[in-house]
Amino acid sequence: MTNVTMNPPERKSQTDYITTVIEQVVRKNPSEPEFHQAVKEVLESLRPAIEQNPDYRKFRILERITEPERTVMFRVP
Repeated sequence: MTNVTMNPPERKSQTDYITTVIEQVVRKNPSEPEFHQAVKEVLESLRPAIEQNPDYRKFRILERITEPERTVMFRVP
């Protein structure tokens, strides 16, 4: 009988998490390039903290901060 070691399943890195969140934002808001740019800049600036703390991914913090709680829209005639 041979001894076979199984490799643990590969986990996405925190960098992939940031990329995934950015892609989700672009898909949800396709016609808002300024919003895309703002999200990218903020998430990239948070990269060191996100990479050090896996709880951000566990609790889906980036998804929460990139989705507005409410939107106020109005027109001025």
